Amino acid sequence: MHEILLGKYLTLQEFCTCTQMYQKYADPINPYPENLEETIPALQAFCQHILDPVIDHFGRERFQLTYGFCSKDLKRFLSQKDPEIGIKKIQAVTST
Repeated sequence: MHEILLGKYLTLQEFCTCTQMYQKYADPINPYPENLEETIPALQAFCQHILDPVIDHFGRERFQLTYGFCSKDLKRFLSQKDPEIGIKKIQAVTST
């Protein structure tokens, strides 16, 4: 399922696991959408109409996806405070 090609270049896995937050805290986070029937066509349209033309123009080697799909699990995780530093996790990652 995670290797679903969303456009000419990007897979669902790339789109759901590209964020800095997910890469730092991957274990407790399910980055994938719950409602695939609605989410996949929307992501495919986004890739087809926006991202694929950008990648076509600049080249895949010059394109890096740094923010993709934000799952419910990732959103819930971002809203929690880090017990060690007492600020929301999103603030802790973006300030470093």
